[in-house]
Amino acid sequence: MRGSVKHFLLGATAVTAMLAVACGGGDDSDDDAPGDAGQRAVLATQNVTPTSDDEAAYFIDLQGAFDLFGTAASRASQGSLDLGTGDRADFFAPLVSAGAGTAFLPVVERLRGIEPPPGYEADHALLVEQYEELARVDALLGESAREQDFVGFAIYNDQLGVITSRYLPKFSVNVCNVVSSRDPVCDVDRDDSYEAALAAHFLFFGPGETPMGAIAGVALAPPDDRDTISFVTRAEHLELISRLVDIARDLRLEGQDSLRAIDPPQEYADWHANLIVLGEDALETLDEIQAAANEDNFVVLIDLFFAREQVLREWEVGIPAGICSSLPFIEPCGHPEPPDNEYDAALFEVTRQLLARTASLGAVGPGRPGLLSDDERAAIVADNRGRLIDEFNAALEAFDALSPDASALDDHQRIVEFVLVEIGLLQQQRDAALAGDLLVIEEDGPEIAASGARLCAVIVGLDPERRDTLGPLVDINEDFAGCDGS
Repeated sequence: MRGSVKHFLLGATAVTAMLAVACGGGDDSDDDAPGDAGQRAVLATQNVTPTSDDEAAYFIDLQGAFDLFGTAASRASQGSLDLGTGDRADFFAPLVSAGAGTAFLPVVERLRGIEPPPGYEADHALLVEQYEELARVDALLGESAREQDFVGFAIYNDQLGVITSRYLPKFSVNVCNVVSSRDPVCDVDRDDSYEAALAAHFLFFGPGETPMGAIAGVALAPPDDRDTISFVTRAEHLELISRLVDIARDLRLEGQDSLRAIDPPQEYADWHANLIVLGEDALETLDEIQAAANEDNFVVLIDLFFAREQVLREWEVGIPAGICSSLPFIEPCGHPEPPDNEYDAALFEVTRQLLARTASLGAVGPGRPGLLSDDERAAIVADNRGRLIDEFNAALEAFDALSPDASALDDHQRIVEFVLVEIGLLQQQRDAALAGDLLVIEEDGPEIAASGARLCAVIVGLDPERRDTLGPLVDINEDFAGCDGS
């Protein structure tokens, strides 16, 4: 989970994940006999700690049940990706031939035949209940695949994820780890504390997402990206938005009730109240998304998506430290503590805020010409670059307000110069977009996308102590030679 945002982005990785859910999950490995040392070693890697041979045999039996559909899922996923995602029939054919809609049935049958050891009866009843529900939704998904109905397929696939999210926190730690292969969800405290209640809430509801990841992911994909599901029509996109909004609204209303039922300690009362407001704002955003979809306005739709993403990223970096330690699945909670030095602490915070608030925007390209008109493509880039310019200008003002001593002046100037360069590049792109010059936007795209690498290069050249402080924010390599992935 990125932050706590569960977006459905239809790029290569998500396509594979979608197909795996549609036809099942698991792996192709042969099962060893229960109690075998190799199987116990696998349990250990998943943080599963049986206290008896009976428990070990039970966990291994569960893994065997989940593996029943692994081979079909793998073959169906690879088949669809090999054939490509630009043709509707080619996309759905491997899913249908692999038995989409029936993959969970053998798992349900196997689970019903497994006898849980003492202490795991409640877990097992929940497992059977979960997989019966998954099988019911999967049957609907299979029908959509046979009819080559992408909207239905996407909706039911999303529901499979919702079912899994709803059940996973209910399991004991061992069963959770068997089911999820060490998902961070399994590490969350399960006591009666405020932090544990909040973590359980976020695991399912999140802080107030909008269901726009699916739409933005496809609409903004590069025109030559063969891994994007490009056969989906504009009308299907709009129908999918409408149905996802309905689902998201119901979940958000339920989530608001969940939040109001949690009683925060005095020290977190204001923060908790703001969290409820964040959820109320999400409901308003959903209404705005629905209205834009009804008006067939993709420019407004994508702008709403990015605006909401910025709000969520700003919320994430403001999570109190005492809460953050209980939310291991939210990325900013893994960031280092700021230094004691007043200037470096302020520099750290401004940089952290800038990175958090621009990460959700990225530097989107003009998107798919088959889905968006040239005017829409240009307008989306202009809006995106304008938002980025605003964020960098805010950071520039914050940097200008700092008071570095003589020893920090050179480093301070390097960072300010980086911000000025980024603003200049972004302004050029925004001007090109406002002029409708898509060629310039596409040609300059790689340079805009290299912003993170440029910041990394600046940080690598700073005073060693300052570099050590800021380095973790941009994933600098341990030898400080550069940034991971740059």
